[in-house]
Amino acid sequence: MKKQNKKVTNMFERDYLRQYQNFLREVRVETFHSFPKEYKGIIECVNDSIDFFPKGDQEWDQAIHSLSGILRCYLWKLTNWIAYEILNGKYFEASRNLRFLLEGSIWSIFMEDAIEDVIFKRTGGLSELGLKNEIIHLWKKARKENIYKEKNQGKRKHKAEKIVRDFFREKSQTKSLRNMTAAEQTEYIQDYALILSNKRLGYSIRRLIDELKEGFLPINPQYRKRLKDTWANLCESAHFPGFFFEEISKDVDFIFVEKLSKHLFTQCFRNYLTTLDLFYSVVLWRWEFPQTVHRIKRIVKFWQRNLKVSFELTQTTLRFLDKKNKH
Repeated sequence: MKKQNKKVTNMFERDYLRQYQNFLREVRVETFHSFPKEYKGIIECVNDSIDFFPKGDQEWDQAIHSLSGILRCYLWKLTNWIAYEILNGKYFEASRNLRFLLEGSIWSIFMEDAIEDVIFKRTGGLSELGLKNEIIHLWKKARKENIYKEKNQGKRKHKAEKIVRDFFREKSQTKSLRNMTAAEQTEYIQDYALILSNKRLGYSIRRLIDELKEGFLPINPQYRKRLKDTWANLCESAHFPGFFFEEISKDVDFIFVEKLSKHLFTQCFRNYLTTLDLFYSVVLWRWEFPQTVHRIKRIVKFWQRNLKVSFELTQTTLRFLDKKNKH
């Protein structure tokens, strides 16, 4: 009886999935006929993302210990799914995933900068992923305890030290911490507290966008506004009730089925390109290897030549790097 029930269930799953796939295919076909150039562009985003896999030992060694490097490796999987969502009429879902990528791009800059400003300056080498994981764990506690409301850096660092000391006591029996000398323990606590007390770790994404200037990304006021507008739009799509209820009040079908919406598709596509433009620039900020620069230049040229799309921030970053390297 159980085998028979399982067989019936499997048949139902196959039939349901087949019918659902056919339904989504109809949405994709309609999208293709309405937006052939943009359709091609969305697929090309997936192809581009394969180029972001690190190549060579040096890139791989750095990528696996970098927040932006993890995003870089994850990009192919993420762009596949975002492409699937946009082309199949899942615009709200696509916006939520784009928000993750935009937020991750910005936080990876400021989180890594706060960490390496302490670790690299002291050791001459980049920190490993284990350290970053601990910092992120402690950062969540620091935000929960509202230490970033403290405007005085010294007082903020004092509060951060308490968080780190409590964490150290909890973890003190692990092998890596147990074998530390007293001097190493003090250094560990001071380094972590100094990282956590960095005021930018308490900023909002909008405030961090204001911090994106020369030294990070060569961003002008007009593009800064575009990023903020994109971020606001993605948040509206992610939060309840927000943008979702406005759209379903215009077309109740969105509650029940996937379908083409020309204005939602256009909005998603625009937000997608802006988010990728930011991420490509973050990769350039983190990796100035000639092979990385070459790959991104090739991507930019393809989009200009074939799709008449300009990755403005990426191009500005490339020019900035060329000028810096000449000097």
